[in-house]
Parts: sequence; C-alpha cells; structure tokens
Amino acid sequence: MISLNSYGIPFTKSIKRLAISDLRVHLPPYQHSVDFILPIGTDILSAFDGVVIEKQMTSKVGGVDKKLKEIKYVNYMVIKHVNEEYSLYGHLQYRSSSLSIGDNVSKGLKIAKSGLSGLMNVPHVHFHVYKIDNQGEDYSIPIRFDSRVQIYYPNRESNSLYKLLKSYNM
Repeated sequence: MISLNSYGIPFTKSIKRLAISDLRVHLPPYQHSVDFILPIGTDILSAFDGVVIEKQMTSKVGGVDKKLKEIKYVNYMVIKHVNEEYSLYGHLQYRSSSLSIGDNVSKGLKIAKSGLSGLMNVPHVHFHVYKIDNQGEDYSIPIRFDSRVQIYYPNRESNSLYKLLKSYNM
C-alpha cells in the first residue's frame, strides 16, 4: 500500500541530493525508509501538512559506534497527517527546532536542520512515512512524492554506495 498523501521533498529542491533506500540498514518494518544525503545544517521542511506529535532534539552525539543506534542518541520529529499517516525525520541537528508537540505545520515549513545524531556514517536525514496497525505497531509504507525522486537501492543495483557517495563529494 503506497501513501495516500503526496509528500514533498523534505528540504529545498535546489540542493543537490542523493536518496538511498538500503535494505541492509532499513530492516522491516522500516524497509521503505529513505536517507537523503545532505550537508549538515540543511533546512529540513515538513513534507506535508500535519501536527507535531513527537520530538527529541537533545542529542549532541553521532557517529559509527553501535551504541548510537539507541533512540536516546537520535534527534527526530514525528508529524501526524490526514489518512492516519505519519512522517518521521531523523538525524536532526541538536536543538534546531523551535516547534513544540501539538504545533500545526504546513507543507514546506522549516521544521529543523539536518545534523549528526545517532548511528550514521554519512551526513543525511532519515525520512519515512508510516501507519500504525491494530496492535499499535508502526510500519513504513512506500512514499508517494509530489515530484520525481530517484531513489538508489545499493543492494539491488550495480552502482556501489561508495561510488555514489564519491560523486557527491562525501
């Protein structure tokens, strides 16, 4: 089931970007997640109208240490949308958002900045859209974007992730 809502790119379209969905990293139920490789400090925009329902902006730590996988090290925001869809933005910059839980946001509104928080080896913003099942468990769904987004699947394509990142000077 693809998202019913049509989501915008969660940053200014003029920025050179690389979108990756790597099933070696994004295991079910988050297999439809997309990582946008972006410079640190890039403005992150709400991809659709909604309400902020969850937010954490307290971590100053990011890197490749496996302990950083714990949610307490990841700065993130969750926005609830119509059609019972939710969007999650992860690896945000420490204290880069002035929004509060309960704030309404419109598509294209600056909600935070990209950062280096949690487990990551390349600066990026993690983005996924999800629904919640009858047992209260969330699961990602394929994202309908309102503009063309080329998503690379490094485990299924001949292009190596290294070559892709090198082409973006990462």
